[in-house]
Amino acid sequence: MQTPTPLPHRAALRPLVTGITLAFAGLSLPVLACDPPAGRLTATEGRVEVRSAAGGAWQPATLRQGLCPGDQVAIRGAGRAAVVLSQDVLIRLDRDSTLTLPPTATSGELGLQKGIVHVISRFNRRFGIITPFVNAFVDGTEFTVSADDSLSRVVVAEGHVRTGNPAGERRIGAGEAIEARSGSAPAPISVRPLDAVAWAIHYPQVYRLSAKDLATYPEATRSRLIQAQQDAAAGRFTAALEALETLPESSTRPDLAALKAGSLLGLGQVDTALALLGRFPADAHAGLGAVRAVAQVARQDSSAADTARQAVARDARSDAAQLALSYTLQARRQLPAALDAARQATTLAPDNPLAWARRAELELSLGDAAAGGDSARRASAIAPDTPRALALAAFARLMQGETAAAARDFQAALERSDADPLAHFGLGLALMRQGNTADGRREVEIAALLDPSNAELRSYLGRAYLEEARSKVAGDQFDLARRLDPASPTPWYFDAFRALRDGEPLTAIENTNQAIARNDNRAVLRPSALIDQDRAARSASIGAAYQQVGFAPAAHSLAMNAIEDDPASPAAHRLLADVYAELPRFESARQSELLQANLRQPIGQWPQAPQQVMPPTPLFDGPRAVSPDEATAFFDRKPTRFAATFGGGTHSALAASVLLSHAWEQGQLSFGSFDYRSAGLTDRTADTHLAGSRLDARIRLAPGTTLLAEARHAELGGGTQYRSLFDGQSQTLNRRVINDLGRVGLRQELGNGDELLVEANTQRVRFLQQDFFQYSSAQYGINLDIGSEVLEQQRTRGLSALYTRQREDLALSAGASLARQSGKRDISVSTALSMDPSMVLDVTRLPTSPLKADHDTVFGYAQWRLHPALTLHGGADYVRFDDQGRTRSERINGKLGLVARPAAGTTLRGAIFQGVSGSKYDAENLAPTQFAGFNQIFDEIAGTRWRRAAVAVDQRLAGGITAGLEASGRWLDAPMFNTLDTNPGYHPERWKEALHRAHLAVPLGRRLALSAEWRHESIRYEGQDGLVRDTPYKVTTDLLPLRLWLKAGPADALLEHWMVRQRASQIAGGITSSESEARSTFNVTNLRFSVPLVEHRLSASLGVYNLFDRQFRFHNTDLNGDPRVPLFYAQRTLMLQGQFRF
Repeated sequence: MQTPTPLPHRAALRPLVTGITLAFAGLSLPVLACDPPAGRLTATEGRVEVRSAAGGAWQPATLRQGLCPGDQVAIRGAGRAAVVLSQDVLIRLDRDSTLTLPPTATSGELGLQKGIVHVISRFNRRFGIITPFVNAFVDGTEFTVSADDSLSRVVVAEGHVRTGNPAGERRIGAGEAIEARSGSAPAPISVRPLDAVAWAIHYPQVYRLSAKDLATYPEATRSRLIQAQQDAAAGRFTAALEALETLPESSTRPDLAALKAGSLLGLGQVDTALALLGRFPADAHAGLGAVRAVAQVARQDSSAADTARQAVARDARSDAAQLALSYTLQARRQLPAALDAARQATTLAPDNPLAWARRAELELSLGDAAAGGDSARRASAIAPDTPRALALAAFARLMQGETAAAARDFQAALERSDADPLAHFGLGLALMRQGNTADGRREVEIAALLDPSNAELRSYLGRAYLEEARSKVAGDQFDLARRLDPASPTPWYFDAFRALRDGEPLTAIENTNQAIARNDNRAVLRPSALIDQDRAARSASIGAAYQQVGFAPAAHSLAMNAIEDDPASPAAHRLLADVYAELPRFESARQSELLQANLRQPIGQWPQAPQQVMPPTPLFDGPRAVSPDEATAFFDRKPTRFAATFGGGTHSALAASVLLSHAWEQGQLSFGSFDYRSAGLTDRTADTHLAGSRLDARIRLAPGTTLLAEARHAELGGGTQYRSLFDGQSQTLNRRVINDLGRVGLRQELGNGDELLVEANTQRVRFLQQDFFQYSSAQYGINLDIGSEVLEQQRTRGLSALYTRQREDLALSAGASLARQSGKRDISVSTALSMDPSMVLDVTRLPTSPLKADHDTVFGYAQWRLHPALTLHGGADYVRFDDQGRTRSERINGKLGLVARPAAGTTLRGAIFQGVSGSKYDAENLAPTQFAGFNQIFDEIAGTRWRRAAVAVDQRLAGGITAGLEASGRWLDAPMFNTLDTNPGYHPERWKEALHRAHLAVPLGRRLALSAEWRHESIRYEGQDGLVRDTPYKVTTDLLPLRLWLKAGPADALLEHWMVRQRASQIAGGITSSESEARSTFNVTNLRFSVPLVEHRLSASLGVYNLFDRQFRFHNTDLNGDPRVPLFYAQRTLMLQGQFRF
């Protein structure tokens, strides 16, 4: 044995010792001479022996046996084992290997006299393997070492390894390999890392003899064959081979050779298995072709499909051939056809546990947890000792939210076979969902060690590292997964999450685009309907990155595409709600989108913050957009979450929010509270005060059935926030809204893409508005202050339901909503002398008027995918709106739209549709807020009838550049009080509105981004002359925000410059009825700095709004009326906030 090559001092880092043990409670293990153990056997196959460092005889290894420093582990003959060292090193041993553990707990040198080992050492950088001809020392890496009587080899899969012996040294990186012989220095060779671990790849079993086949053998032979099949199904491949070796015909009869080859593959003896299969003609037996096809699939051989089809042609009634065909079809991205083949296998051989297990695997891949669980349990009933079936049944329970039960079932599966990577993977996911991140990550590591060529496992291992904030090693796993399977979107998607967590939003956007471009490749694992859902999740989950760098319009396109792909995606609805928050007059639509997102939100995710029940404010506990952890299955659910934000600024601005959530397996309880206040525009204008609290509880009543209960309280107060375009107009001194809401909701997943949502709510609303108007009479030389006060108290009751169905080329939704409002309104008007406001000349109180409104809607929508690049949207709704004393509307509204994607990155939209607007107090329901990518819920006068025509184009260009253009026109009949009509009262009056938008976003590398946006809004009254007085009847607004985002070190900055131009016209009241026009052109600059203080936990930001303290006039066209933080600050304002979350 060569003398160990000393490591340079610069490579010597203190080892990271985690002390993690994978022992399960309740097991009786041998007493160790060391405490804690230096390592532990985590998987054994075949004959595995252990000898103590103190000497003595070799002893058979026991399940999860602890190991001490200097102990030896030997694999006798055909077998394998996995060892986890306390130094965070994972080792897989192949057949005929003998490994010596480091002599001390602080030493990192393993001895390999002979055999093959595969090593994963992520965190320990003082670790090496000593062989007779070469020594290998790692640098946080993954590699394979083999040694025999003549040479040693080292093959690196990830990271770097320094190899050396007395003849020389060589440092090798990922994808490189060396070999060394006696007296020669390490020399480079060409070996694929995948080939180096071919012995460790998991090969599924497909062939077994039926009862009819077994009956043809003598009793003694039959009993051995039955035992061999039972051992193989249980993962005891060594025992199966030993039983078959006693039968000389096992190497001469094609059916027995197929059975034997399957067990050889189970042990990773690929060359031996293929050599055995090669002794027979290709058409000798269907079982031979089936086993050969499985080996070819696992090794990514393109001829696998032809081999499987030939096996089916050889014997169409062969269940093994059908199973092999299902694997090849899955590899060719034909998952529904793969499931059909597996179902055919269960039909041909209803007593074959392998067929039922395969069927369960595919049903689970299709998202059908109920059917997959039934098939897995059927396999277990036929062969109770089948660990793969037990693991699949456990996965079904995990998908249905039964985390604790699933963890127990995974452990039971590992009791039967600790070498099944699926069971380790599932147990890891269950443990992490329960909050046991370290042990869960270790189980996923073991799964990757047992199946090192599985790119999906590698991606999930990297995602597990992110749970421990180990970004570097996570990125290494994503790189390795991309090399193993360049077509897989999963590593790109998870890497986008890593980049966003690390404060690299532009990298996150690019990685997401790469994932979306590869999304259809997930047909290996998913059908087309679920691929659409995957694409929706990928699009929606990166919305936070777009908003962080100022690409909000691009996020709007993402949200619309995501909802088209998956109308039931909570992340997509959440992103659309966040996009609406940036747009005036879309508040009712935003609330409805939040409702849909909340009803669909899985247990354990971040709950909606209390401030999200109101328009956006400058102080928040993090981005409003959904983050990727909320769209990542299995990793997104945490038992406890907490977030808090505290901040303040100039003009007496103060804000605070807290959010606390605790989840358990069947439910989640969340509470949040928020308070924001700042000084009013003038001394007479009320201060802005926004506050709210929210209590949210959700319970899983049964798999697929979730009950939601919500109680919230909101208080919104404030006054006029802009100087008006026209002098002499009335000002709102104070508007206050107090809203108490209670809601219960139900989500029922009906399976196969069907879903039912139902919600019922009741609200109590108290509204107060105080306006001021100064009247001047030149004739009498008097100035009067005229004040009005409106007080409303209302109660509303609402009920809405939504049914959605998603199929491969068709998506349907139908539902209804009902709302009832009742209450009263009191109005008083006071007149006082301007020179002495305390001298009140008159107070007039109008009679109390009742408030009553009914709003009923029934709707239906459909999306037909006529072609992969063309989707037709159609729909209709029946609306009845009756606002007693004001307006009554009853109409059937048709809708027609088209979405085309003629080229990669290009989306064209067009739609013609109509509707009737309801009250802002009943707008929060389950009716869709958008149609074919265009909004159809606006904040406007209740009872307004409208028609809209819209077209849009979005383009994604090279280099991550995105651009878009949207143009639309609306024609409105709004109810207005007409005193000029022969029948004075509320009558529909004609208005015309134009809404246009354009945007361009340009990322410049990973640290700089530019974006520009244009918004045009024009609204004009086209009704009876002279009806609209003392208020603008024509307003045209152009907004041009330019944004620059820059990242410098851990901090980032967003500079935003708004150019605003507005024109308005109004007719004065009184005798002259003169028309006047006003214009306003101004610029407002905002600047925001953000810096993380404690990674992923604590951050701080500083915002400076209206940086140059520009004075301006602006007419607010937002008819929602509720107090909110203004779009533009009327004076320079500084905001400092700190945010903490876990």
